[in-house]
Amino acid sequence: MAGKNVRLPKGLARAAVILKTRKAPLSQAEYDKAIEADYEAHRAEYTEVMIHGIPVKVKVAPNK
Repeated sequence: MAGKNVRLPKGLARAAVILKTRKAPLSQAEYDKAIEADYEAHRAEYTEVMIHGIPVKVKVAPNK
C-alpha cells in the first residue's frame, strides 16, 4: 500500500492513532471523527511532513 513509508525526522517514529480491527470495525465517518478528536486532544504530538508535495500531519512518538 502506498503511503506507509513516511520519512520522519530522526529520533521520531510514527505513533498509532486509531486501531481498526475486524472485531470492532469503524465506519469511515466514525474513523474520521476519532482522528479529528485525537488531533484536537494531542495536537503537540503531531508533526507536519510532505507527501508528494502535500503537507500532512502525522502523529509521532520518540523513537526508542
